Amino acid sequence: MAKAGELLETSVEDLTAFKRHEFTSHRHLYEVIHQGNPDRAREAMLDHISHSEALIIEAFKKAEGVEE
Repeated sequence: MAKAGELLETSVEDLTAFKRHEFTSHRHLYEVIHQGNPDRAREAMLDHISHSEALIIEAFKKAEGVEE
């Protein structure tokens, strides 16, 4: 994930806002897991992974000059 993180950080326009969003997203994920509801935690984790995957794919496309 480190390489993907580097790619993401170089592809965003506002790195501070991106890092703030990442922190908030991970804090929310932690809070949901900490509540102890496995179904809700699973849903939150899947949402988080899906969002992260979309960001990484977009960063790769941008780096490769691919447009949809």
